Amino acid sequence: MAPEKVSDERWLDCASGYYHSTAVKADGTLWAWGDNSQNQVNSSSTTIFTTPQQVGEDTDWTQVQAGLKMSAALKADGSLWTWGNNDESALGRAVEGKTDGKPMKAFDKVLSYSVGDMHVLVIKDDYTLWGWGYNLHGELANGTNRNIDTPTQIGTAQWQTVAAGFYHSVGVQIDGSVWSWGFNRYGQLGLGDDNNRAELSKVDFNPEEGAVAEIATDSAVKAYPTVAEETITVSSDATISSVSIYNANGQKVGFKMVDGTQTSLNVSHLAAGTYFVATESGAGKSVARFIKK
Repeated sequence: MAPEKVSDERWLDCASGYYHSTAVKADGTLWAWGDNSQNQVNSSSTTIFTTPQQVGEDTDWTQVQAGLKMSAALKADGSLWTWGNNDESALGRAVEGKTDGKPMKAFDKVLSYSVGDMHVLVIKDDYTLWGWGYNLHGELANGTNRNIDTPTQIGTAQWQTVAAGFYHSVGVQIDGSVWSWGFNRYGQLGLGDDNNRAELSKVDFNPEEGAVAEIATDSAVKAYPTVAEETITVSSDATISSVSIYNANGQKVGFKMVDGTQTSLNVSHLAAGTYFVATESGAGKSVARFIKK
């Protein structure tokens, strides 16, 4: 079966949940469709919507993600809003079990976020990691298997990016190290066994086996302004050979060949959100972060 166009209009972002889909239009409006039995589309009814339905009337949405039976969307001011099923505290509200089809604010000052099956992870603007929701297998890395119904900080480290899976999670800290936690029956944590983890666990890569090259830290790279609208300037202590831009989901969205210690890149076409600049040089790889306004 070939893909079919949903709309001729321009869209900024989209996400698919278990039986529903969500999207943000270029005009900043929020839309959803599919199964609405848990109000994961909107609050109008609990029917199935076979065409996109607008969620509220706000026009400042920038990103959206969808879980099993809930949805979450980010506004331009960095606030994160959730709606749908809250049986496992996935909405980040103090009352567990209440289904609500109206988006309500769950968190502020968000740099990036990821929605799993029934848990949510957020990197705050100070690069700390926060989470809430389902925690039976240690998805929230707090040393317990109890659900968390309000946003709670996870450890004290600073993070570049994080991804929430079905029952497990993985993230990259500022120093470039990879950490995983949660369900591990199929070895998805990469820790050499199939035991679940309810705490942050560092993934050990062995360069001698060709797994992953270490990120160099002796040749710092800078990207400025840190909050950009049109262009960013990337500079390094070493001669840069190339610059790549990645979004918060790890997708490469920009690339430029360089032969110097400084260059500029046009980012006006990028959607609002958090991005990472990765440079290649004779000293190795270096990473910097910026926010597209």
